[in-house]
Amino acid sequence: MHISKGFNWKDSKLTEKEFLSVVQSFDNFFINPVRLNTAFAEIIHPHIANFGYVSKMVDFEYFAMSASNELFVRIMPPISDCDLCANISRSYISLKSEYWYKKVIDDQYIYKIVDYLGGAKEDICKSQIEGSFYRKELFKQIIDVINQIYPYEEIFNQKRAIYPREEFYFSTIARILNKTAHFKVHQPNYTFVAWGNKSFLPTHEQIIEVAQGKMNGRYSVKRVSRNLDDTERIFIGTQIGNYRQEAINLMINAKGNRQTLTFPDTDDFSLVINTYTDYESNLVSRVLKVLIFVSGKDRSSLKPALNKLAQLYPNKELKIIGSAGVYTINDIPYFQTNDISKQNIDLVVVTGGSVDINGVAPDVHFGDVLNEMKRLNIPEDKIILDRVLAIPNFTFDKYRQLKESRPTIFAANCFGGVLYHRFGLKFFSPTINMFIGDNGMVNFLSDLRKCIESDLQFQGSSSRPEMGYNYPIFNINGNVTLYMNHYGKYGAEFAESKWNERKARINWDNIIAFNCTENPKILEAFDKLPIAKKFCFVPFPSDKPSAVYLDPALDLNNGNKMVIGDLTNRFGLGYNKYNYDLWDMLLYGRKSTY
Repeated sequence: MHISKGFNWKDSKLTEKEFLSVVQSFDNFFINPVRLNTAFAEIIHPHIANFGYVSKMVDFEYFAMSASNELFVRIMPPISDCDLCANISRSYISLKSEYWYKKVIDDQYIYKIVDYLGGAKEDICKSQIEGSFYRKELFKQIIDVINQIYPYEEIFNQKRAIYPREEFYFSTIARILNKTAHFKVHQPNYTFVAWGNKSFLPTHEQIIEVAQGKMNGRYSVKRVSRNLDDTERIFIGTQIGNYRQEAINLMINAKGNRQTLTFPDTDDFSLVINTYTDYESNLVSRVLKVLIFVSGKDRSSLKPALNKLAQLYPNKELKIIGSAGVYTINDIPYFQTNDISKQNIDLVVVTGGSVDINGVAPDVHFGDVLNEMKRLNIPEDKIILDRVLAIPNFTFDKYRQLKESRPTIFAANCFGGVLYHRFGLKFFSPTINMFIGDNGMVNFLSDLRKCIESDLQFQGSSSRPEMGYNYPIFNINGNVTLYMNHYGKYGAEFAESKWNERKARINWDNIIAFNCTENPKILEAFDKLPIAKKFCFVPFPSDKPSAVYLDPALDLNNGNKMVIGDLTNRFGLGYNKYNYDLWDMLLYGRKSTY
């Protein structure tokens, strides 16, 4: 399923989170995380995006396209011994009275497709998309042709050029290929559309006829109103499919479950065009070719990262083709930076940057590595830090979702900065390299907008003897003190500039709050804050939804218990035995263990 980026959840019976909670109950049901803008009669790019996404999720023989106003009313028998079900026999170009005729003959790209394949304009044909299906290998061949010629984003932005290209492009390419391939075509199209009725809505009698098998070869009907309370939709769900009550129960359950999946919005057309570039979908070769970029001396995460890759791709040979960067690795070929682009690389693993509470400390920072790889035309989605791969429960899908979600992490201490560094994320929060304190964090989050909009008021400096410098202290909103303890070497002016720079990046749609306290009353106040994703680390068991228990006995310092702030930072660094899933926390606001 593809959900349009422009879909208005305000008009839905379920919120987005509730809907996603419902669909998690079904096997073999997938929501495409790529959300594209769609319009009336312009949905070719979601069909192609869906094909690319489902290709990485499951194996299948045929790809069929459906619509949200289409419902099956009869079980369809297995399909075999055919290549496609589509109308490829009738030329469209002479049908001047057809509704889309003018749009089609003015479309330069359909002519380019025809010319590319060595066809003629008479090969242009049209096939109803609902009820059409194609063998997987054939459909890949079709979209490979489209991807070479059709500029999705450019055309979508030219509203005057919009028409249902999916009805023409797929079948036209198949018709031309059929001249030499001699496909076996399944007949008829399995979806009944009441073309002769007002608004193309099937009558009650027609729905029953399809369900009873009286319309030969038809198994679904279209158009059925998308309104869940529509009479015919209720009839199909209760009298024919007998699934409506189950769906209602699932929706009721979803209303009480707020900790559910969410997907980021994206309008990245490259994900449509480059259907086969995803890591976990189609690394077509049986060899995973990895380049190691060494950015510093600390390589403690490299071996766990490579082990994780081997675990993710059990059927592929993991091949280290070489290294690059500021240090060499014994027995591995070394490439000069400009030679990297000449290699056939599936993945660049960056090693050498350790994380501690003072931040990352490599010789070359990850951002600089990304910029250098960009200069060499290596896409960012092929580059990853070894320490990210080593985070428990890592998958590439989770990593992509997290990057695209642009999380704003407000933390009472260094924990937020530690997470940004460890996950290799850009700072979307101003609470970096500083601490606020447990009660200060509650005050800050209680009046968050006002605090962010307020100017910093310099209060003076505090000493940090172990580091040999003083650090600046600021106040906001009269009741929140900001201790900029990692800015001592840079001064108050620099600290304030960084605060203002980073607060401009706040993503108000994805706020995640972290606090830590040894005071049950502060936990109680924090738990009541109206923030969906929030966690408070405490050294005692608690049934508060936001409480995350860090047992001090599991992480001792020379036999002594540590304060909750230190336990929290060490958890973020992965130094202790607490097995809470950070991916679930950051992506879904969910407290779970592994």
